[in-house]
Amino acid sequence: AQEIQRLNANEGWRTLLINPATDKTARVHAVVPIFANGQVYHPGRTWSDLVLDETCSFPHGRHDDLTDSTTQALKYLRDNGMLSNREEIRDEEDRKSRYRPKSKALYEV
Repeated sequence: AQEIQRLNANEGWRTLLINPATDKTARVHAVVPIFANGQVYHPGRTWSDLVLDETCSFPHGRHDDLTDSTTQALKYLRDNGMLSNREEIRDEEDRKSRYRPKSKALYEV
């Protein structure tokens, strides 16, 4: 983390370190609904195949670093309102369509 911060100090973004409160297995189980709802896009590239293969073989696979970073990223996006499910999107659109601010006259009469 310190090396990433040092190398990218002037890039206009920051590295956020999060100390997870649960173990890797619990974190994977927490994001299963995100995968089940089809909210994860798999572009069919070599790197994404690696992530998918490792995630599918978890917890019995040889490695789990990609799985862990993926689950933590999904949790971060979800917790910060950047990843919504279909029902939440539909509810938000419904709420927006119902809200009509009162229009004010351009000139006093």
